[in-house]
Amino acid sequence: MTAGTSSQITDGASCMIVMSAQRAQDLGIQPMAVIRSMAVAGVDPAIMGYGPVPATQKALKRAGLGINDIDFFELNEAFAAQPCQC
Repeated sequence: MTAGTSSQITDGASCMIVMSAQRAQDLGIQPMAVIRSMAVAGVDPAIMGYGPVPATQKALKRAGLGINDIDFFELNEAFAAQPCQC
């Protein structure tokens, strides 16, 4: 992995507003998504870049979901080869 295979800090942008269901209702906003779970995972430095795999497995388990229950995944592709393992 080198800087030549890594995405730049200016690679893209997005925005998300997170609030409680009650606050959205008070503002008359229809939620577009619900956060059902989250997870983080650390891995041995020898397999750096693989961390999203166990984190995804943990988040799915916490939400009571399986990989086939998800229609679309988006990940921060820090390195060009990262999606190959994820």
